Amino acid sequence: MNDTKIVTISILLNSHLAISTDDAKKVYNFIKLSLKNNKNIIISFKGIDTVITVFPTILMTLLYKKFGVKFIENKVKFIDLPEIGEELLTLIKKRLQHLERDKNESSRTIN
Repeated sequence: MNDTKIVTISILLNSHLAISTDDAKKVYNFIKLSLKNNKNIIISFKGIDTVITVFPTILMTLLYKKFGVKFIENKVKFIDLPEIGEELLTLIKKRLQHLERDKNESSRTIN
């Protein structure tokens, strides 16, 4: 993957915490720019000691809304997650995938 960019959240945020909406938006804006430049993204949680639910929820919601589930699943990978963070991320992804599927089914029914 030549066109891959690694984003280390602790360096981008200059913190060992990933806890706020503002943190998520800062990471999202960086990822969005890289994706628009057709880069694959690896998001590393190395150096992050604390992840609060709002951070991955906002980050994933913004990414899925902007780019869609399949695009994000193919272009963005997460590594170095604390165990609870990995479980949380999986749960958030599933919820967002269900929401997108329900939205697609609703629009087909209306049309």
